[in-house]
Amino acid sequence: MERGVTFLHSEGAYAHQQQPMLYCVVSPTEITQLKRIIEAHDPQAFVSILDVHEALGEGFTYESATPTKPTVKTE
Repeated sequence: MERGVTFLHSEGAYAHQQQPMLYCVVSPTEITQLKRIIEAHDPQAFVSILDVHEALGEGFTYESATPTKPTVKTE
């Protein structure tokens, strides 16, 4: 899997324990592969999967499959 990952510094609100957090955007077809990679490296990892409407940036442009209303041209 060739995806960029952002490392964020995080702190738990209850125990105030500092932990690294990784943020990665993948296409829906890559979710299963990413979950397998996470499980292999950290079986106790907390994972949150969210729908992304749009992602723009170097190496990755993803637009949701949600249909949009067609544009009608009038003259």
